[in-house]
Amino acid sequence: MESLRITAGMGDITSYETLVNAGADELFAGFVPFSWNKTYGNLLPLNRREVLFYHVQIGTLEDMKILRKKIDRYHIPVTITFNSLYYVKEQLPVIADYIRDLSALGFSDYIIADINLIRYLSEHCIPCRIHISGEIGEWNEYTLRLLLSLSNDTTRITRIIFHRKTDFRDMARCVSVGRSLDPALEFEAFCMNENCHYTGGYCNSLHCDEMVHLCQLEYRLSPQVSAPAAEYNDDEDIPGETGCGLCAIEDLQALGITHLKVVGRGLSPECVARDIQAVKEVLRTGDPSPFRTKCHHTCYYQKRV
Repeated sequence: MESLRITAGMGDITSYETLVNAGADELFAGFVPFSWNKTYGNLLPLNRREVLFYHVQIGTLEDMKILRKKIDRYHIPVTITFNSLYYVKEQLPVIADYIRDLSALGFSDYIIADINLIRYLSEHCIPCRIHISGEIGEWNEYTLRLLLSLSNDTTRITRIIFHRKTDFRDMARCVSVGRSLDPALEFEAFCMNENCHYTGGYCNSLHCDEMVHLCQLEYRLSPQVSAPAAEYNDDEDIPGETGCGLCAIEDLQALGITHLKVVGRGLSPECVARDIQAVKEVLRTGDPSPFRTKCHHTCYYQKRV
C-alpha cells in the first residue's frame, strides 16, 4: 500500500518540518491575509477556519515566502486552501489576485469549494491546479462531469477530495468516471481526525473564536435499541481520536483512492505527526489492529456502502 500518499493539515509554518519528518508526502494550509479580515471579517470568510486566537491560518506573504524556502529545501509541497462554501461577486477578483501573488512565489495547487470561484478562475485563465474540496457537498458522476467541464489547460482540476460521508459505492463510480475523463485525475479520502457528524457542504456554522462550533454543542442521542458500548479509556493517547479510517485503507486503495487526508489545522503539530506516523505504519504493514481501541466511536468507514 506504499503507493498511497499522505496529505496533512498544517496550522502555521513552524510545524512544517515536524510533519515532514513524521512522513507526510504533502501538506495543506490556509492563507488569510490581514487585508481580507479587515475588509470582510468573520462573516464572509476566506476559509472554513475563521480563527485568530490560535494557529490555523498563515496570515502574511512574508510567511509564505519563508514556507516556500522550506519547500525548496525538503521538497514536500503545500496546497493552499480557499475553501469557503461561497464568495460574493466582489470577492472573486480579490482571491484571484491572492492566487497570482502566491503563484509568483511558486505555489501552484489550491483547495477550492465554491464552483463560482472555479468558473471565475477558469474564465480568466488564472494559472493554477485545483483540488476540489470535500466541502463542495454531495458527490456523484454528474457533479464530477460538471466540475471537470470547467477545467482547461491553464486552470486545471487535478484532484477530487471526497467529503466525509461519501460511501464506497459513490467513490468507486466517481473514480471510474473521473479516470475515463482524465486518466491522471487524483482522488483523496478522509483518513484521520474531525469525523464531524455534519456534511461540510451543508454546514453554515462559523468556526471562529467567538462562538462554539455547532458540531461541538452538547447534545444526546437516544438509540431505539440499546447495545452495550465497548470499554475504552478517554485519557488514552491514541491516533485518530476524533476520526479514524485506518481499517479502510486497503479498501480505499482498491477503489482507486490516491491520497489519504490527515486533518490537522488547529491541532498541535505533535498530534498530527503521531497520526501521520500511524497511517505510515498501516501502509507499511497492512495491519490496522494496533490502533483499534476506539473504533466504534471514531470510525469514518463503519459502513462501507
